[in-house]
Amino acid sequence: MSSIVNKTSTTLYVLEFGSGSFYDGIRPYEDKDFSKSKDGLVKLEIKDYNIVKVRSGRIHTFLITSEGKVLGFGSNSYGQLGSGFCGQVPKEKRVSVGLSTVAGPLSELNVVEAAGGGYHSLFLTDEYRVFVCGRNENHQCGTNESDKFPTPIELDLSTKFDNCKVVAIGASNSSSCFLTMDYRIYVAGDNTNGSCGGVKTTDRPLRVLANLEIERPFKITCGYDNTVLICESGKCFGTGCNSCGQLAVEDKVHSNFSEFKHCFNQRTDIIDACSGYFGSCLQTLNGEYYYCPSIKNKDIDLAPLTSVFTQVGAKIIGCAYGDYCVWATDEVQTTKNYGDNKVGKFYRMRDNTFIDVTGEFYLPSNNVQVEISAQRDLFVIYFSDIIGDLVERQFPFIKELYSLAITTRLQDEEGDHCFGKDFFSDIFVHAQH
Repeated sequence: MSSIVNKTSTTLYVLEFGSGSFYDGIRPYEDKDFSKSKDGLVKLEIKDYNIVKVRSGRIHTFLITSEGKVLGFGSNSYGQLGSGFCGQVPKEKRVSVGLSTVAGPLSELNVVEAAGGGYHSLFLTDEYRVFVCGRNENHQCGTNESDKFPTPIELDLSTKFDNCKVVAIGASNSSSCFLTMDYRIYVAGDNTNGSCGGVKTTDRPLRVLANLEIERPFKITCGYDNTVLICESGKCFGTGCNSCGQLAVEDKVHSNFSEFKHCFNQRTDIIDACSGYFGSCLQTLNGEYYYCPSIKNKDIDLAPLTSVFTQVGAKIIGCAYGDYCVWATDEVQTTKNYGDNKVGKFYRMRDNTFIDVTGEFYLPSNNVQVEISAQRDLFVIYFSDIIGDLVERQFPFIKELYSLAITTRLQDEEGDHCFGKDFFSDIFVHAQH
């Protein structure tokens, strides 16, 4: 078993954990002062739960446990936390440190993935069942039955997805995207700024005929009104809002579009990416990190993070984009501000430089992966092991293949394909069929 399984509590770190994010919803640790989180990471202990995934929308966040349960905090004005309520959730309905739980049939199922949009949310179970909740005025929940759903409802695979199994989900500000086992792309919403690839929906998600099956998309990341597909081919294809060059389709051409285009300077070595609000970041196969739009060289959109982060000897080990770019490193904390023998620092981008916001953060061991979940201006940092708790628990037959897949390129009849660290995730089991 992994070193993280069977924990009875989880340590998270938060940045910009301000009270403004919770005026119409759930704030954990209501009596604790998080004002220091504006300038540095602050520790947040979640008692009685082993958190293995954190997923965020615009101003709300979900914590997924090793048992497939979903906890939430943040804005809940349209019921996007899935608690059965809109706005405040009664304290007697909350659990550890004041978190909400999902209501209805989803509460009894094993959730392996979640996605948060502007004011709506998506969930995926280990049986490929899809649930939605929250705002639905633009039909972003894949149905026209109501304008909001405070309790998650299920989208029937036969009528909504043509009997195809959904294996990945993503949510933009007012749209949703779903990937199926056979690489079909479905979207829901009114295509604001092109986020649905030119498709508008009403009573069900619709398929986008983007001819990307050969690229094998396996993961979705969404920003403000844009949708990006990360593919096994090492390419990313995006559609929607590009007003700041955040999709880096063509340098200095900053316009929205309604079709999936090869983005991020047409790179073919991308293993992971994160779309934020008017910015993006990505990781390549050789461990390099890039961000866009560039703040140093205005003639290009995509730039290496090291063009801003010039700390000698520091290795970046995790990166994310919300309203701005943040990243973690493996540096040793040697100054009096940190204490001796601790490893790990954290930075944020501001203006034309970087700022150390390490605060209380450090790496608990050398065999963890730093994970970052971004709202607009609130970041949650947590740790997972390389294999992953849910992979080990649900799909042990792929465990021994995992370390090989994340360090090599695998050949097939279409050519070279590379895989990100999430390739053999708990929901991406179709690679083994």
